Amino acid sequence: MNKGLIQVYTGNGKGKTTAAIGLTVRALGRGLKVAFLQLFKADKTSGEHFFFREIKSNLTYTCFGEGEFIINRLPNEAEKTLAKDNWLNISQIIYGKKHDLIIIDEISHFINLGFIDCNTVLTTLKQKPNEVEVVLTGSNMPEALISMADLVSNVEAVKHPYNEGIKARLGIEY
Repeated sequence: MNKGLIQVYTGNGKGKTTAAIGLTVRALGRGLKVAFLQLFKADKTSGEHFFFREIKSNLTYTCFGEGEFIINRLPNEAEKTLAKDNWLNISQIIYGKKHDLIIIDEISHFINLGFIDCNTVLTTLKQKPNEVEVVLTGSNMPEALISMADLVSNVEAVKHPYNEGIKARLGIEY
């Protein structure tokens, strides 16, 4: 790629990570090198983990999470320290020029929950190599990242089975 863009997949609807997985498959099919980085999911909790671990070439797949979202509380100091270390690793992947496409899944939650400051993410993205494409996913994406992005897709929930009491289903939602 001559020019790598910054893409944002946000909104309150289902399908942001799924869209990023679809782009990953497309890029791998064309021989691009992809880093798929998940901030909250732990290995072995979602179907994509089982699929991605079987792909041996051109994919770096890393889970930085412990498998649970933080709901109704702020992160503790140990979690913040781990998050800073994780962001350092992610920054090195971005700057490393070993990947054509880098997906950072659930980055909005990482910022909105106070794991990392949005300005730190903005600084990293402003300094990314020109040829690297970066995709950021998550609901409630900070406006600063939306403004910086070259492409923004808003996934809107029109109707959702959760509202009818249907819980997440294996192989469909995770």
